[in-house]
Amino acid sequence: MRLFFSKLGFAHRRLWDRDGFYRIALFFGPAPLVGAALAAIVWGCIGAVETKTYQPPAWAHYTATNRDNGSPDAPHPASPTKPLPPLRADGSAIGYDPGWSMTANPVTISPTMETNVNATPISGFTIDEPTATMAKILDGQPKDQLFVAVASGFLVIREVSTYGIFPRFERPAGPVANCLVRLTVAGHRITSNLQLSVVQRVTLDYTPTWFEFQPGLYRIGWVFGCWHGNEMSGLGQISVMLAEPGGRTARPLRATDIVR
Repeated sequence: MRLFFSKLGFAHRRLWDRDGFYRIALFFGPAPLVGAALAAIVWGCIGAVETKTYQPPAWAHYTATNRDNGSPDAPHPASPTKPLPPLRADGSAIGYDPGWSMTANPVTISPTMETNVNATPISGFTIDEPTATMAKILDGQPKDQLFVAVASGFLVIREVSTYGIFPRFERPAGPVANCLVRLTVAGHRITSNLQLSVVQRVTLDYTPTWFEFQPGLYRIGWVFGCWHGNEMSGLGQISVMLAEPGGRTARPLRATDIVR
């Protein structure tokens, strides 16, 4: 047996030194090809196991909100926060000022684009108009610190009816920005949405939530802000829209519809 292997080794050395085709065949012959095929099979099995067992991090999952928006035929019943005050001839509420009570609250954005609004405000101010623009929000506020406007007020309901409520976000074409839009009515979260990398002109109406309202004042609030990087953006606005069943279009809240 030893003699056989000695002869085999001698033949291998002579062929290796003198025959280039022998060297090529040794690398690409049946044995190496079989080995490569086995390695590919093993690698494929490992990849398949990893694919089935890999669990992405929690932030990588999209989770539907599953909010119940109701419908004109099945609205949410809601009770007023306060009774309807006496009204002037123009429809304004006696004893209340029009518009929103506002605070500027710091906001932080995680690497996964989750927004956290700090409960401690930087400052407080008011806006008399029902529609708020970023220009008004930034007036007198720091522009080198990220914050959002947090608004609160009362929605004036004068008649028993079913109403659909939703925010409208508008922004003209301009420098890229991220914009946060949230709306809460009568304790119901209507919308919470972060629009990323807004550049083109946009008018976005969110899905309405339907309520059965009685006459009175209903608590309403929103959160809104636009920024890019570490600087605030002066473009963009938020309006609260009101729709009634059978109405062809929703309308923005009027000055007499919001009081503080």
